[in-house]
Amino acid sequence: MEREYVANSALQAREFDGTVTMVLGRVKPEDSIRVIDRADDTADQFCLSGIIGELFLRADGYNVGCDIEETTYFDIGSETAKHYADLVSTSEAVFVKGALGVFEDERFADGTVEGLSAIADSDCLSVIGGGDTSRSIELFDFDEDDFSRVSIAGGAYVRALTGEPFVGVDVLER
Repeated sequence: MEREYVANSALQAREFDGTVTMVLGRVKPEDSIRVIDRADDTADQFCLSGIIGELFLRADGYNVGCDIEETTYFDIGSETAKHYADLVSTSEAVFVKGALGVFEDERFADGTVEGLSAIADSDCLSVIGGGDTSRSIELFDFDEDDFSRVSIAGGAYVRALTGEPFVGVDVLER
């Protein structure tokens, strides 16, 4: 539990000399907004996909077309995947919450696979959070040891990323 808590709260608890990258994908937009708002002072760059990526593109005035089955994007494009991989490869720390595409359908797995490959190949502190994202690591035969921490925590990871207190941890610390 201690290793999990330390890894998941590293964004708020540690200071980094290099670039800190936050990757937010298939998470609830309200969770993503909370993470972005709270991590804005500690993360240097954000790689967004899924609904939150679409919302930011729309807010910036991009014509993203019409909604299809509650989402317009099932995967990030190849140029975006390469750009995100470049950002990740030069980061000191990368925090991931949510896959970059609907990886369960191999037609939409390229962004997730390229992003995870870049993280696995780098020497950065890497914390991968959430059940779906953790499942993608196994599905695409990545070695968990290539990442600093792989956590199935979803909601608890969001709490850690936003610096919200954990009642159980507070009790244990006292």
